Amino acid sequence: MKNSITSSRVIFLLLLFTGVLNAGFAQPLNHYLFGVITTKDGLSYSGPIRWGNEEVMWTDLFNSTKSGNDYLPYFSRLDNNKVVVIEDARGGELLNIEVDQAFMQIHTFECQFGDIRSLEVISDSRVDLQLKNNFIYHLKNGSNDVGATLRIIDKKEGQVKLTWDDIKKVEFMDAPAELTERFGNPLTGTVYTMLGEFTGQIEWDQDERLASDVLNGYNDDEKMGVLLGTIHSIIKQREGSQVILVTGEEFMLTGSNDVNKENRGIVVTIEGIGRIKIPWDQFIKATFDWNTTHEGPTRCDFPEIESLRGIVFTRGGQTLSGGIVYDLDEAFDAEFLQGKTGNIEYQIPFRNISSIMPLDDLSAQISLKSGEKLILGNMQDVSRANDGILIIGDDASLVKISWDEVLEVRFK
Repeated sequence: MKNSITSSRVIFLLLLFTGVLNAGFAQPLNHYLFGVITTKDGLSYSGPIRWGNEEVMWTDLFNSTKSGNDYLPYFSRLDNNKVVVIEDARGGELLNIEVDQAFMQIHTFECQFGDIRSLEVISDSRVDLQLKNNFIYHLKNGSNDVGATLRIIDKKEGQVKLTWDDIKKVEFMDAPAELTERFGNPLTGTVYTMLGEFTGQIEWDQDERLASDVLNGYNDDEKMGVLLGTIHSIIKQREGSQVILVTGEEFMLTGSNDVNKENRGIVVTIEGIGRIKIPWDQFIKATFDWNTTHEGPTRCDFPEIESLRGIVFTRGGQTLSGGIVYDLDEAFDAEFLQGKTGNIEYQIPFRNISSIMPLDDLSAQISLKSGEKLILGNMQDVSRANDGILIIGDDASLVKISWDEVLEVRFK
């Protein structure tokens, strides 16, 4: 262990690296969450938004659980995987009927903030989320994103903190070109794992994601908080982590889930792939890049949300084309497919996927539009737990294919 860092030394580092933390503030800040928050008291605040102490970029995810399945009302019974049509599926209106839901799994909801138009608070545990294509999801609990405290930097009022009970609606929009304030610079760099290395935007402990966020721990029984913007690398050790500052100074931190086996994992977001969640047992080290600014897409960079369409090839020799509802649940390309390689979890927007080919009961080959191929398994989207695929034909016919009958799904 070298150069134990005192509290006064940390204060010195804060001053020394003001340039790192504030770099880019004169540039347009369209890469960061921006919108209007309306309160139940009728007040309105406009500016950059941070969701809880976490999400702050358009590429960050909003997580929850779907309170129902919008596609159940399309059919009244399943008979040898053939779906009885009860309405024109292209009409867009769902019938209000009773359907046995016993065969359905509970489905999570995930999408990037860049694909959201608005969120309306319904209760402590419920929210209505409207995508940019105006489709509304009714969501309930599922993560700390529902019930979160929000912060917004209002031009007139400064930074305002609002509890979930205060909020009526959040409407997202592009940031004005003259905006010069934000919550901080994103973490970017490379995470080295047992299965390879990943370079992109980094979320530490699925929480800290800005240079102004703090890495907590103990150094020789002294409690410390080290600005991530002052760190060059973090290397996993047996009981904690070796921290190397950009100055070259080194020290050990222990006793906190930021630096030991209680860490909830490191997430790397990579353009063209998605989010890669790396558990602590697969983590080796991380190095941060403060010379390259990679702030991700702006809200305008997110493409128009499209319904999933393509061709499903079955093991029985059928070729079925039309609209696709994957896992009897995901219907838009802004939604995510989840699967694991070992213990490393991938979360991939369907818009990045060209085809899915089941390999066995537990895994599937995912071909990305970038040309990369991944073997993913051990999660509902890519295993026998999958609820199946609903194909909505151009003639309004509906056919449900069970997962064990799927040979390949090719998306258009």
